[in-house]
Parts: sequence; C-alpha cells; structure tokens
Amino acid sequence: MMILYILLGIVALLLLFLLIPAGVDIYYDEKAQITLRYGFIHKRIDQREEEKPKKPVPSKPAAPSKPKPAAQKKPNPAVEFLKELRRSQGFSGLMEFLISLIRLLTSSAYRIVKDISVSHLDLWVVVRGEDAAQTAIQYGELCSVLYPAFGMLCAAKPSRNPRISVTAEYEKGETQGVLSVSLRILPLLLPGHLLALAWRFLMLIVKTRSADAQPDTQKKNVSGQAAGR
Repeated sequence: MMILYILLGIVALLLLFLLIPAGVDIYYDEKAQITLRYGFIHKRIDQREEEKPKKPVPSKPAAPSKPKPAAQKKPNPAVEFLKELRRSQGFSGLMEFLISLIRLLTSSAYRIVKDISVSHLDLWVVVRGEDAAQTAIQYGELCSVLYPAFGMLCAAKPSRNPRISVTAEYEKGETQGVLSVSLRILPLLLPGHLLALAWRFLMLIVKTRSADAQPDTQKKNVSGQAAGR
C-alpha cells in the first residue's frame, strides 16, 4: 500500500510540474536578450561580446605515431530506409512518403504553435535615412509591411494590449527598432502533441511498409497462377 501512495505522489508531483506555465521573453535593442521562464524561476541569456583571441600556446612536437586504420562508418538507418523505398516503390513512392512526412510535421508544429500564447508584444521602429526622400520611402515601405503583419499576428494570437509604433525622423542616420515579446505555453500540452506525432509517424511507416510488401505478394500470386496453368 505504501508503494501505491509513493507512486501516486510521484504522479501528482509530475502533474504539478506540468501545470506550471513555461515561457520565453525576447527583448531586442541592437542586442538580443532572452529570458527563459518556468514558474518563478528565470534564466537570462544575453548576447555575449566577442571574446579577445587568446595567444596560441606553443606545443611540443608530437612523436610520430602509426597510422590507425580508418574506422568503418555505420550506415544511417534513415538514409538506408529512403534508399530501400526508392528501390521498391520508385521515385514517385519516395516523393509521396516525403510529402506525407512534411504534412505530418507541419500539422504537428501548427498544433504546438496554436497552444502558445502571446502575453506581451511591443514593437517600436524609428526610420532614418540619408535624406528626407529616402526616409519617406523607407517609412512607407515599412508601414505597408509591418502594420498588416502585426494585425494578422494579433488576430491569430491575441495578446494583452499589443502596441506598434513606426515613426520617421528626417535626420541622417540608421533605422533602429526595439522588439519586446513574451511567449507562454503550458507544459502539460506538449506530451500529448509529442505522443500524437510519434503515433502518426509510426502509422506512416507501417503504411509505407505495407505498400512496399504488396508488389512482392502480387508477383508471387502471378507466378503461382502461371505455374498452375
């Protein structure tokens, strides 16, 4: 009975961890700053500055060694599967399998992205150019791209008080932008998506294998009928 209580406690603890929201905060202002969050725990990742190259340390000349025999590379199972599929079903069968695999991955990625919520979204852009005419042209081009894209994003992923600002400063300089976005997801939803992806991928492999075995069965049936005649 005690073992059952321990197992129930472990399951409850895992369920509690999966119910804690996780996310990432992205802030870009000439340098990227990423903050990973899990509940009250957060880890900040800043864009590191280029380290100064270290002076090479002179090494002692190594003693001559006997050449080792080249190790045989193990064949990649995925590559071997695709080659076998190409031999058995031809180029059309290979392309059909790859298209089905791409559809499977894109649909699974769409389901995962659909569960991601945008809790904060700010975009600020200041347009500058060489002269006033170039600044006006760049301002019009950015507005025609950013505002529709921002509207579509907000319609697909509603967020709390999203803001976008594109302004033009008619002074010589470079265009600058600041992006601040916060993404959140419930970890409890990820295992279901991964299990569904694994199951659908397994069904795709089984379907491909069964289609691969059908030509051999048909050949045996034809040869048996010819022998009977």
